[in-house]
Amino acid sequence: MKRSPWKLSPLFSPHSIAVIGASPKGGAGSIVIRNLQRLGFAGTIHPVNPKYADVLGYPCHPSLETIRRSPAPWTAPPSCSGTRPSFPS
Repeated sequence: MKRSPWKLSPLFSPHSIAVIGASPKGGAGSIVIRNLQRLGFAGTIHPVNPKYADVLGYPCHPSLETIRRSPAPWTAPPSCSGTRPSFPS
């Protein structure tokens, strides 16, 4: 089998995850965070929502750009940041 030139470990074993649209009022973002907690995710969880200071005990970021270190090796999709995605070469 041919080896992939792409390094996929950040996708399958991330050090951190940004949950866009997370809310303390429930919804998909809260479900994702609770599932990560229940599954024992050892990395950092970054809720992203400009309306809240914290979500489920995690400090909430107003945008992806305010997260100190990017949670993924690529930029956010256009619907999240207004820019086109760029992937490492």
